[in-house]
Amino acid sequence: MARRTDLFTLVLIAGLASSVTAQIRGDVVVSGLRTPVAAVADPTDRSVFFVAEQGGLIRVVRDGALLDEPFLDLRNDISIGGERGLLGLALSPDYAQSRRAYVNFTNRNGDTVVARFVRDANNRLIATRAS
Repeated sequence: MARRTDLFTLVLIAGLASSVTAQIRGDVVVSGLRTPVAAVADPTDRSVFFVAEQGGLIRVVRDGALLDEPFLDLRNDISIGGERGLLGLALSPDYAQSRRAYVNFTNRNGDTVVARFVRDANNRLIATRAS
């Protein structure tokens, strides 16, 4: 009797796996990124999202095209390798008014840092480095 139950469980799991797999689909949104770790939509412009690359750049994608000018460049401030580097990006809930972005990265000493940057007042696709 135990064998029948095991076989039923195996068939049930296999059936669930195939139905879940059938629902997954992948589409290329943009190419040219290096080790992307996070993507965040710009709540002030539906055609824009920001992509954090582990190597230290936060790239801008607008209307499906990767822009040359990064939102923020932290390459000289981070330690890269393994689980180190630029690790995360979040926009403030009141981003439209405050223009604040929060970035999680590993600094040159290997310490985890969460830093706040402010979007430039004149160019909403660039963060003010000194902020």
